[in-house]
Amino acid sequence: MPPNALALLQDMHDGTLHPIYAPEAQIGTASASNVMLFDDSVARQDAAQRQDTRYLFVIENRTHGGGVRVNWRMAERSELTDGDLITLGPVTLRFRQKPPDTKPSAGAEPVRAATESAA
Repeated sequence: MPPNALALLQDMHDGTLHPIYAPEAQIGTASASNVMLFDDSVARQDAAQRQDTRYLFVIENRTHGGGVRVNWRMAERSELTDGDLITLGPVTLRFRQKPPDTKPSAGAEPVRAATESAA
């Protein structure tokens, strides 16, 4: 996962990685798309991926055409979890979410086991 990326979309056909750095990303063939796909059967602004107020990622259909599939099921809007497959026309992307930061903050005391006595 690239530094500072919130999530990553990986093209399952050619392995191209599309890092997501902002809470909302447009997916499509338009040059203004955050995730630009090069397939004529994908709409200019086919879908939007965003992080909601609960820090969950959501994919939303933005067209009236072929639509968006999540794990092979049609979806107008769907919460995403790590490893989900997003299909737009013939393009399939794997969603990878940045794992939560599990490192203790600087200066934090290590947690002692219940059986450990404080000396």
